[in-house]
Amino acid sequence: MFVDIDPVTRNIDLERIEAAITPRTKAIIPVDLAGLPVDRDRLYAIAGKHRLRVIEDAAQAYGASWHGKTIGSIGDFVSFSFHPNKNITTGEGGALVLPADIDPALCERLRLQGVRRFGEDGTCSAAKPT
Repeated sequence: MFVDIDPVTRNIDLERIEAAITPRTKAIIPVDLAGLPVDRDRLYAIAGKHRLRVIEDAAQAYGASWHGKTIGSIGDFVSFSFHPNKNITTGEGGALVLPADIDPALCERLRLQGVRRFGEDGTCSAAKPT
């Protein structure tokens, strides 16, 4: 379920999150627009109360911080984008900051929606479940 933004901060409206949580909710995905992080203290308090993970979309938050902690140094999962319209670019790509209990190989298998690219001709195949 989607939660609208706070018109002042343009971040996820923390006042509306709990009303949107259902038994099927597994995670909250906040987006830090233009390097302005959402209130991490309140966000993680809500997530903890409902036993949810937080997947931070920090594509535009490289270099930002919350109460002296750099975005990407805390949190459940944090993703950064290096697309040409982001803060740091490489032409394409990104980075995930993962907690110690997540196997990076799982993320590698799931990237590109499970499509594996190999060979010089770019031949693709669907990833096999492991």
